[in-house]
Amino acid sequence: MRLAVFGASGQLGQVLPPHFPHAEISLFPSERIDISDLLAVQSAVSAVRPDVVINAAAMTDVDGCEKDPEAAFRANALGPRWLAQEVSRSGALLVQVSTDFVFPGRPEGSYHEWDIAHPVQVYGQSKLAGEEEVRSSGCRHLIVRTAWLYGGFDRGFVLAILRKALAGQSLRVVVDQVGSPSFTHDIAGGIAKLLALGVTGTVHLANHGSVSRFGLAEVILREAGIDVPLEPISSEEISAPALRPADTSLTSFVTSGLGLAMRPWHEALHEFVKEALDHGI
Repeated sequence: MRLAVFGASGQLGQVLPPHFPHAEISLFPSERIDISDLLAVQSAVSAVRPDVVINAAAMTDVDGCEKDPEAAFRANALGPRWLAQEVSRSGALLVQVSTDFVFPGRPEGSYHEWDIAHPVQVYGQSKLAGEEEVRSSGCRHLIVRTAWLYGGFDRGFVLAILRKALAGQSLRVVVDQVGSPSFTHDIAGGIAKLLALGVTGTVHLANHGSVSRFGLAEVILREAGIDVPLEPISSEEISAPALRPADTSLTSFVTSGLGLAMRPWHEALHEFVKEALDHGI
């Protein structure tokens, strides 16, 4: 199998290759290929002639998207349009990575694949537009919605909590945002399994269960053995540019029907925190 990964330098893109040990892989980091550039996409796809394209490229800065909608839609909607167009012409399959933020949030959370998407901020709107571009293109596709990704040692919520705690800083974390924390290696492995099974359409792929940001911070500190002051606050106290949904935790009718179980989020988090501390973050 010839596999092309766009957004190869991102959190998810970096960990995809080891999960496809028998594939001939071409990596296109966002620093090298801007997927909103049609000519660049055409050149890359025609040169590689992939069987599968995974689009892990995106503008994921939620507040940044709110401040610059044009940049958000270029990265998250126009880019998928061009990829879907070229993939459709070549007969390959496109894996489009999407987000729980296509949903508005609700008290009971646990959105499944057939729940109606209705994003409440530019980031979610642009990602949903990307999904719609892929679906309407007619290309063979697998849209994977995931949530609260963490992995690698560059950035992210989990690392931010760890680094502040290791520095002895007190923490103030929102208690009214709930989701499904997902380890990039687990998501990459899940994508590989879905492709091996020939699954297409829309699938939710996240570590099992849900927790608030505050609850997640509590577990991070406990796993790391760090004791610093941790205060729960409301989203209103942050005054962020973009609205965050109350609860967008994900569940999947598709993976349960396939017998593809994702491990609980706290088991994955335990593994990552140990790796991060061993790495000396």
